[in-house]
Amino acid sequence: MIRRFHPFLVLWMLAILALSVAAWGACGVALVVLDVQNYPLREWPPWRTANDEYVVDAIARVLDFARSAGIPVIYVQEIFPFTDLSPDLELTEDQAFPDEIAPTATDPIFRKSGQDAFGSGALLPHLSDEGIETLLFCGISSSSCLQVSANTAVTLGFDVTIVGDAHSDIPGVPSNVALWNSRFVKRMGIPVLMSDDIDWESYGCAQGGGG
Repeated sequence: MIRRFHPFLVLWMLAILALSVAAWGACGVALVVLDVQNYPLREWPPWRTANDEYVVDAIARVLDFARSAGIPVIYVQEIFPFTDLSPDLELTEDQAFPDEIAPTATDPIFRKSGQDAFGSGALLPHLSDEGIETLLFCGISSSSCLQVSANTAVTLGFDVTIVGDAHSDIPGVPSNVALWNSRFVKRMGIPVLMSDDIDWESYGCAQGGGG
């Protein structure tokens, strides 16, 4: 006997299948690269990290880990002192990212004119649309933009981790990277993990799983 399914039942089953595929294909985690642009690097050398590496080299290493695991990378770009954050704004060389950590053609870039990565209002809708709930932060500087953006992310309900050997503070500021790693944990309750201690593959993005 041939069993016939009601058309609405078939549509319902297809909808469930589509949602399942979408959920399986989503990556619930993203790496955020914050403000590592030419102008501060040239103005305030040497921008050392917790491992006494140049911050660009450290972030390049972290990018390799993330991309190999299929984790999406999001760039935040400070446009200062300009307030025009439109995609058509012609950038100077100082505002561009160093070649070693330049975004790919598919990496989203969000511009800001203040300390907070969420300040322009464009980042949060993107994270929501992509189903991203976990954010790994790296970049500069520890005591300003990184601190403010990570705090905002926690307030918005994101699961936040600082990549402890891939951020740096303004050279000459008494608060060094190691001290800021401690402050992120003790003062703000934000976990800090060194890049070698992060199980990048556990997020499952390379296989299409969520984080």
